Amino acid sequence: YLKRHSTNAPLDTFTYVHKPGSVTEKPAECLQLYLQYCGVKDPSWSELKHFVEFLNIQLKACENSVFCNEQIVGDVMSGLKTFVVKFMIRMSKDFATSSLKGEVAMENKEVLNNDEQLQVYEIDRRKRWEQSYHPYLFFNKDGTSITFVGFNVSRNGDIQDPNKGNVVIERRAMTPQLHNGLRHNQVDLLENYRSWNKGTMINKIGMVMGLEWSYDPDSSYVLTIDNVIKIMAIHMRFR
Repeated sequence: YLKRHSTNAPLDTFTYVHKPGSVTEKPAECLQLYLQYCGVKDPSWSELKHFVEFLNIQLKACENSVFCNEQIVGDVMSGLKTFVVKFMIRMSKDFATSSLKGEVAMENKEVLNNDEQLQVYEIDRRKRWEQSYHPYLFFNKDGTSITFVGFNVSRNGDIQDPNKGNVVIERRAMTPQLHNGLRHNQVDLLENYRSWNKGTMINKIGMVMGLEWSYDPDSSYVLTIDNVIKIMAIHMRFR
């Protein structure tokens, strides 16, 4: 998928089939692609591992989704799989980037005493969640629906950050035809996430996690859209 993406090859009708000879690239060429797209300058092995494993899981979900089957939805939502794969690569970059200085060291199981752990395992001020952009597209646990959160897509296909006055993040990421097809299928890509009430946010979390029913476990807790995205992101790390 990364190679086809790098060469702008068609993705809508492509499905990976593992068989002898299906991977023609040499290991060094594969590594070069990982380094090119992981989003981390001079990454550690664990950061590359995060990027590859998260992207791999998301691509499997993409291939299993009926919405990414061009033969089924191509007449209405042609181009959705290409958009999703590109979005999965963007999301995987976010998941590969550590926000904790000591996270990589811990995952590599370096031996540190308690004082050293406390000193090194602190928030990296260069990457604060609240100061970063987190557009997420989740394949819900039911395998038949998708949740979009943290971004908007304008009618001409531009990805926008709704938290910063709809600043354009990427132009022409989606065709107007696909945008119309999604809209006709009740997918609102111009939704104001900040207007979600607590019940809506809990339902969205439940859909992503695959809960049969959702309820408010603590009526005193103030749930925000930022917390919703964090909870979904943590769940995806576990997944």
